Amino acid sequence: MRRFLVILLITFSMLKGDVLFQKGSVGVGAVLGSGSATFGAGSNDYFIVGVSGDYFIVDDLSVGMGITLWTGSDPKIMQYTLPVVYYFETSSKISPYLGVFYRYTDYLGEDAIASSSSGGIKGGVAYRVSFGYVAAGIVSENNFHTKENSTYPEFTLGFLF
Repeated sequence: MRRFLVILLITFSMLKGDVLFQKGSVGVGAVLGSGSATFGAGSNDYFIVGVSGDYFIVDDLSVGMGITLWTGSDPKIMQYTLPVVYYFETSSKISPYLGVFYRYTDYLGEDAIASSSSGGIKGGVAYRVSFGYVAAGIVSENNFHTKENSTYPEFTLGFLF
């Protein structure tokens, strides 16, 4: 049994030798896209732009902050997101991940409504590339005020320093 544990520890340490998400690494990302939001009887279309940053407090575990602006319709939407994400190391270039987040949403402009807060979970897989990683997953978000739940895909292009 002792020999099995020693072999297991050596194998694990060899797998961890090429850790992509190392303690002290900084990840930077940009958000660019489009979306829609429903207010009352109508739906508004938006252009979405934002930035995010993550810091790995230990190998494979990041904490971060993101700021996103939804513009092109009224009200404008400003979102502040605080995520915590854990990436599971594997012996391949693919690392599954799980995370939780808190989001504060502020509505700006003439048609502004009360701000709201939400939280959620996300999971998916990250694929290692030369500059960092590419990830795809799914997000489940629950609005604390309206009790509405939404599920949507997530695609990330992450640059690590």
